[in-house]
Amino acid sequence: MASGSRIPCRFEVGDSVLCFEPDPTKARILYESKVTNVDFIKDESGKKTPHYRIHFKGWSHSWDRWVSETNILEYNQENLRFQAELQKKFTKKKNGRTKHSQDKDKRNESIRISDDDSESVRSPALIENNGLFSYADIELNIRLKMELENDCIRVKRKNLLVRLPKSPNVLDILKSYYEHAETSLMEGDKNGHNILREILEGIRIYFDFTLPTLLLYNCEKIQYKQIQSIMTGSNVIAPTLKNGSFQSHSSPSYDEEEMSTFLSLASAKIANKYDLTLLPCQVYGVEHLLRLFVKLPQLLSKNELTTQFLNVYAKEKQVVCKTFSDVLHTFYSYLSTRDDLFNEENYQERISNCFVEALP
Repeated sequence: MASGSRIPCRFEVGDSVLCFEPDPTKARILYESKVTNVDFIKDESGKKTPHYRIHFKGWSHSWDRWVSETNILEYNQENLRFQAELQKKFTKKKNGRTKHSQDKDKRNESIRISDDDSESVRSPALIENNGLFSYADIELNIRLKMELENDCIRVKRKNLLVRLPKSPNVLDILKSYYEHAETSLMEGDKNGHNILREILEGIRIYFDFTLPTLLLYNCEKIQYKQIQSIMTGSNVIAPTLKNGSFQSHSSPSYDEEEMSTFLSLASAKIANKYDLTLLPCQVYGVEHLLRLFVKLPQLLSKNELTTQFLNVYAKEKQVVCKTFSDVLHTFYSYLSTRDDLFNEENYQERISNCFVEALP
């Protein structure tokens, strides 16, 4: 539970409860569950409300969810009878469904980013990967999930677009987090500084590579084509972390083959291939960065990329994996404190053929 909070909570960490699956597309039945964490978030009106991290008993931890109090019932005889009634109705209804449809429902995801016309923002509930990462290891916290959902609503339902170029941009955010995080590292911990820089640099590269194909809604692609005319040029100054701060150096224009080797190549060897004046990380902001974080389990499930990433500074992959997860969770917590990053004023109406503001 958040320290110092005076907001009353019905449940505490360790409580056994009955919980509905929060996904409204799933069957409305109750599962025996346990509260593993409590947090407080602001809704659209700015009011803080308690949310609970729920582990469904007998399920993989990759299915753990953050839910509001409206989805939780006390564990008592009356509610157990209610659970049995719901289960009976569900079983009766399920008998008329095909095995294929049941399997499809089981594979439904809870938060997925998509470029189709759906209004939901979803991401993988369970990822087939190399055993080093699971979705639960690098899952967004509840505050960032809500901001991701707000972003989806603004773009898909309210017909808004993020104002570009964004300030602060992704590069600015990574830099500010690095400066924030390095204060907690022990003086002289060169390996810790190196790993932190490599992780943030990897996030930046993943962002630049995936934005055009994975991080845009269909309605944002015209805007991206417009910004490309600004980004295209003959000289590139691509930022990177070096010696404790962001500096500039040449960097590649990534295709699939380069993406598979970018972590093991010195940028000087591929500098001449660059064809952008500005990178996506210098134009887009936190809204699209959150979309990348939702995609990370899928990106990191590619064995070759993940193996190279984890072998940058350590031989023991599990150690670096934990470090990576720890850095991400700390990064998520840092972003959650940056209220200045999340505001509908950062969006503009999609009412004309011009979706990009002039660069300063």
